[in-house]
Amino acid sequence: MEGDVYVATAVLFLIPASLIVFAGVRMKRYWHEVPTHDWREQIGVASLFVGCCAILLGFVGKLAWLRAGGDHHGMGTPSGVWIPLRKTFFLAIPLGAFLAFLGRGKGRVLTFIALGVAFAADTILYLLQMD
Repeated sequence: MEGDVYVATAVLFLIPASLIVFAGVRMKRYWHEVPTHDWREQIGVASLFVGCCAILLGFVGKLAWLRAGGDHHGMGTPSGVWIPLRKTFFLAIPLGAFLAFLGRGKGRVLTFIALGVAFAADTILYLLQMD
């Protein structure tokens, strides 16, 4: 059963990671089409970067949390590296969404969706781990 949760973590975080890759491809294609870029397009690229970091932080933080024992039925989890990773993940999600809101580019909608899916994946894994 323990290995199943790790597989579920990889699969659930693979979905937002693939969305971020698609967003990056779309933004790169757009970036090369236009000769000059204003601040909104640069903010769109920054949102993509923050979103990528948020997804990576969420994945590593969830793996560290599971490695520390998870939180079976609200019994608590020992402290570890997952605490600062989780706090940073929950700060990076709204920051990336705000930057995507301000930015411009074809991939910013995918960045919004990827951040939402990453948050949902984190929540789903918490619920799955409780059995």
